[in-house]
Amino acid sequence: MTRTVQIRVCRAIVATVFLVTAGVAGAQTPAAPDAEFKKLADAFSQAWNKGDANGIAALHTKEGVRLAGNGQPAVVGTAALEKAFADALAGPYKGTTLTIKPNADRQAAPGVYIGEGTYEVSGGTPPPGTPMSGQYMNTMVREGGRWLIAASAVIPAATPK
Repeated sequence: MTRTVQIRVCRAIVATVFLVTAGVAGAQTPAAPDAEFKKLADAFSQAWNKGDANGIAALHTKEGVRLAGNGQPAVVGTAALEKAFADALAGPYKGTTLTIKPNADRQAAPGVYIGEGTYEVSGGTPPPGTPMSGQYMNTMVREGGRWLIAASAVIPAATPK
C-alpha cells in the first residue's frame, strides 16, 4: 500500500470519527464490553462465510462507510454496501472463509468506539494477487440497543513480490 493511500485511509477514519462524534455528543451510553464487539465480529465473519452480503450490510448503520483499501472511493450506505459485498462474494472472494481477530477497542466519545484487529481470508480460488489478510479499523456506534459499524477501513497486507 502506498503512503498516499495510507494517508487517505487515515484521513477518512479521522473524518468519520469526528462526524459520528458530533452526532452523539452528549449522549450517555453504557460502556461496551469487548464481548459485544466480539459478537459483532463473529456475526460479520459468519455472514461472509455464508456469502450473505445483506447480512453483512445489516451490521452497519444506514449510512455506514467502508473503505476497502484498494484505492477505490469509499462505499456509503446500505444499498451500496450490499452491492459491494455481493460483488466481492460472487467474485474474487467466492467460497472463501473469513477469520476476524479483534485486538483492541477504545472509546472515542460517549456511544462511539474504535475497534481494530486483523483478518484472514482462506479457501476459495481467488485470482493471484488478491489480498487475503490485513488489518481493519471500525468505528462502532450504538443504535437501537445494538452496536453497529458506522465506518470501516480495511488495510490489506502487502502482497509478496
